[in-house]
Amino acid sequence: MKDFTQSDIKRMAASKLVPATTPVRQITIGKPRMEMKDGKAFQWCTISIADIVKEVYFSVDEEYGQYLCHERGDAYLIGLLNFAMRERCNIHSEAPLTGELVHQIQTELIASVVTYSQGLYAPVITGALSDEPLPSAQKVATGCSCGVDSLNAIKCMCENLDGRFKPDYLVVNNVGAYTSGGKLYADKYDQNAENARQCAKELGIPLIVTDSNFSEAIPQKHLLTHVYSSSFAVYMLRKLWHRYYYASPGTRIQDRFKIVHNDYLPPCQYDLIALPAFSISQLRICNESITMSRFEKMRNIADYPIAHKYLSVCLKQGKGHCGTCAKCKRTLWILDALGKLDNFAGIFDIAAYRAKRTHYLQNLYIAYRKGVGMTEDSYAILNKEISPFSKLVAWGKQALRMFR
Repeated sequence: MKDFTQSDIKRMAASKLVPATTPVRQITIGKPRMEMKDGKAFQWCTISIADIVKEVYFSVDEEYGQYLCHERGDAYLIGLLNFAMRERCNIHSEAPLTGELVHQIQTELIASVVTYSQGLYAPVITGALSDEPLPSAQKVATGCSCGVDSLNAIKCMCENLDGRFKPDYLVVNNVGAYTSGGKLYADKYDQNAENARQCAKELGIPLIVTDSNFSEAIPQKHLLTHVYSSSFAVYMLRKLWHRYYYASPGTRIQDRFKIVHNDYLPPCQYDLIALPAFSISQLRICNESITMSRFEKMRNIADYPIAHKYLSVCLKQGKGHCGTCAKCKRTLWILDALGKLDNFAGIFDIAAYRAKRTHYLQNLYIAYRKGVGMTEDSYAILNKEISPFSKLVAWGKQALRMFR
């Protein structure tokens, strides 16, 4: 048994494709096993990648332990699939796999993604197959990261007149968003989880907080694998869900759907293929607000009292919003364009933004000219407030940074 080397971790975290001449390795998914400890239910699974062995766990409060799906290897298959395509690995599961799921992954997802990539490998999936129904509580859920996409999904679902599509649970998963290069930023995760607890409490919807070392044990670049890792978490609690709503990213599907060269694109670009492939007769993973842009979502939650308290977009460590990272600036630009800055004075330093508004708008101009995503709508509205002189100054500052 050996551990990942530092070069392994760096290569996998960067999500570079291994050369086609590299020998194919075997991933083996062991049989999941359960453990109750300190009020938590743990599911453990041994994952072997050639001679590299990792023990992967997924935990949840003990009351939800009965819903952990130890009868199938499906969650691990989904979670490891993108890794296998990038690292030239076949996958064998010692636990049964759902036949319907394997068929869809092979004939719909792998066939499409690998064909239109520049170097992804088509993994061979082996193991016993079973389509025997499992017990299910038939509940509906969505994530509660409290980002713009998340809060928009929650608002849309809660306002749905058909009660079948309202969330029974909100969920926070630790499967990659808080990990970089195999390192977990636990403080950020804990802060976001606590923010989600307060949000869920005010909404009156139970919150399930899960934990896993999956993203540390199998380092991957979250931006390029998040649909896979999030679906891994959904399948870990497969026996609880009937429908799980995955908040779509902040670009309209008609603008973002891409399959060519997908090995260098985030999987949300082709989630119209991925999520149906990961859905089976007992569990459907749906794409919430698929036609809405980030600007439209922000407009939808701009007068939403929950968002005024719990919106969380900052990329930096620490509490609150820095106002200077890429996500903070993008959100402030949208709020400015909507005329809704004051609604969010409780979580952003709006006075500081207004004091440096000229500088912020110069940054918007540069970002738009560079083609930075999700700036188009804000720029269309705020452009008239950016003078030609201010634009010239912005480009001058940009040129100086380039030559330093």
